[in-house]
Amino acid sequence: MDETSFLALWNAQGKRGGAEHQVYYNQDSGRWFKRLYHGVNSSTLGDYLVRMRLHAVLFPETAYRLEGFTINPKSKELAPVVSQPHVEVDTTGPLVASSETVDLMATMGFAPIQLVHDGFRDDGYFAYRNLFAFRNAPVKFFGQRYFFPEMKEGFDVVIGNPPYVRVQNLSHEMIDAYKIRWETAWKRVDISALFMEFATKALRPNGVAAFISSNQFLVTEYGEKLRDYFLKKAGFIRMVDFADLPIFDNTLTYVSVFFFGRRPTVEFEYAKGGNLPFEPTSLSWQKIDTARLSGKTWVLGDNLEAALFDKLSKDTKPLGRLAESWAGIFTGLDEVLLFDVTDPRVRELENDILMPVLRAQGCHRYIEAEPTKLTIYPYKEINGRTVLLCEDELKRKYPKAYAYLKSHKTALANRRDSRKTMAEKSAWYGLVRFGKKAVFEQTKIVSPGEVRGNEFSIDRSGAAFSCARVFAITETAGVVSLELLLGLLNSKLIEFYLHRRAPLKSGGYYSYSASVLSSVPVKTGRGTGSVEGIVKQIINEKITNPAADTSALEHKIDQQVYALYGLTPEETAIVEGSAK
Repeated sequence: MDETSFLALWNAQGKRGGAEHQVYYNQDSGRWFKRLYHGVNSSTLGDYLVRMRLHAVLFPETAYRLEGFTINPKSKELAPVVSQPHVEVDTTGPLVASSETVDLMATMGFAPIQLVHDGFRDDGYFAYRNLFAFRNAPVKFFGQRYFFPEMKEGFDVVIGNPPYVRVQNLSHEMIDAYKIRWETAWKRVDISALFMEFATKALRPNGVAAFISSNQFLVTEYGEKLRDYFLKKAGFIRMVDFADLPIFDNTLTYVSVFFFGRRPTVEFEYAKGGNLPFEPTSLSWQKIDTARLSGKTWVLGDNLEAALFDKLSKDTKPLGRLAESWAGIFTGLDEVLLFDVTDPRVRELENDILMPVLRAQGCHRYIEAEPTKLTIYPYKEINGRTVLLCEDELKRKYPKAYAYLKSHKTALANRRDSRKTMAEKSAWYGLVRFGKKAVFEQTKIVSPGEVRGNEFSIDRSGAAFSCARVFAITETAGVVSLELLLGLLNSKLIEFYLHRRAPLKSGGYYSYSASVLSSVPVKTGRGTGSVEGIVKQIINEKITNPAADTSALEHKIDQQVYALYGLTPEETAIVEGSAK
């Protein structure tokens, strides 16, 4: 921006601002333009950008916008210019002290911003004391002690419906701030958990919160901290599970109504929501003993189901101790790196650099898996490690593939692996998640990532598999065979177990993951040989005829598994009833 023109406008409006900030009003845009310090360096500009970002969060209606810079024609010094929409300012209220502002920022999870100019601390180092003059401007935060100072002990009742925000829509900076500020923020942050934690802290000692919110935290990995929090530092009182009922129009959110307080409870009441329209008097309440719960996945239901799950955990080993579960590959740009086997582009590439890829549609119950895709896989194995080919080696060995990748370099380099681009990782031509070559090449059990009923099958093709869309299991301990594991995993009993451990998704699909699969209780030793034999018979029949009816043999496996795990007729009826 031209400095002379800027200063002319400033002079014309009476030199508003002061020695450090020159301000003028632009009638056409309805915005105030402010020129900041001369001699700005990257550190100082960074300070201001942080201030502006924080301001945008707190006061979105008055957010600043960086417009550019003025340049002193003699000294060549830069001065940032920002603009702000015009608002009516209430200047009658007292300003908030700097110490109070620091405390408020800490309450919200923001670290203090310490500004230093020319070796001296900026007296307005938060620069937000004066923002509280905007008393009538909408804000995006709730500060209990500022808005309700009379509620020193907290509220009697807090009612909430937390927003549904995908973690992909949260910035890394916000996720970091959440994890510093909130103890329930973990892994893939679910901000509904943060609202629930905040609600407990906003309550008075005997207060009650009532939330309608996603119930996915009860079974997901990222919900572990919240589950633990509600056992040790707060407590549920009642819970109504609506499962997949369409509580909200045009969306499927899997919600429950939660009643909770700020003190741990020894038990709480649980009920399933039934049908719509909802009738509270029709609920059948079960007492849930919190002593049998932990930070791990919560399986809520009647006492018989609880006893059955306790039984499954005895004299068994979790699958993760006998085998490994794997998540597979993620290209980050399927339109460039993933091909149908009939794609004409495949004929222009070297065959040795192509890796077959399993997708969910290639995995069917007991039928040997069939890859339906191909990907460029520029990796080799060295001493058991899968390593990326260096660019020179890739170019020398696979010139056609290299030329193809090079033609898409910009798009490939801009893919993100969490917080870094692939270019920043010096792997612009690699996969975002490349898996382990040795795992792909061995015989393994595979399953789609989202299923209604279990679809475990054997893969002998040496294929990779798509991350989240397909999961794989390899036997490592030498204790159990893949055939035994396949029979157990496809049995009604283990399907019952997984359907209570895995998150329920749209259309009645259950979302499996490596961590969920690793928790499956596996029975070894006597009585397992008959299961293996039947599984081999089913596999052979499916090889001969993939459409073969093997339901009678699968029924035999179910009965063998019930006996193997020592289920009573009553417990068997629970499992069979859930499968209908």
